[in-house]
Amino acid sequence: MKNTDKQKDKQNSVKLLNGTSFSQYAIDNIPPSQNKNFIEKKSQYARFSFAFQYKSQIFGVWVDYNQGKIYVSNDYDKNTHYMFACTLQDHTPNTMLLSSISNYHCWKVFTKNFKLR
Repeated sequence: MKNTDKQKDKQNSVKLLNGTSFSQYAIDNIPPSQNKNFIEKKSQYARFSFAFQYKSQIFGVWVDYNQGKIYVSNDYDKNTHYMFACTLQDHTPNTMLLSSISNYHCWKVFTKNFKLR
């Protein structure tokens, strides 16, 4: 591929990404950790749904049905029956391995909402 063809492809990619939240990361080099679009304190009406462990850190997933929002936080219900492990290293007798998530409605709702724009 010629250098000018590569430049055209890059320009077209930039045009496609322009105005998207991903462009902040891909084009402007702003890490996702500095993008505050999806960061807010969970509401008082959020109810605990499930927890998952990733690299030894446990996260709680909370749902506010009034506002239609899902929150992920560092706090969780320690008596939960739904604790998922994202890696084999995190998997214990008290967790369900992520490969079984298709059996759980809570994960389906979580991932479906994550993919929404």
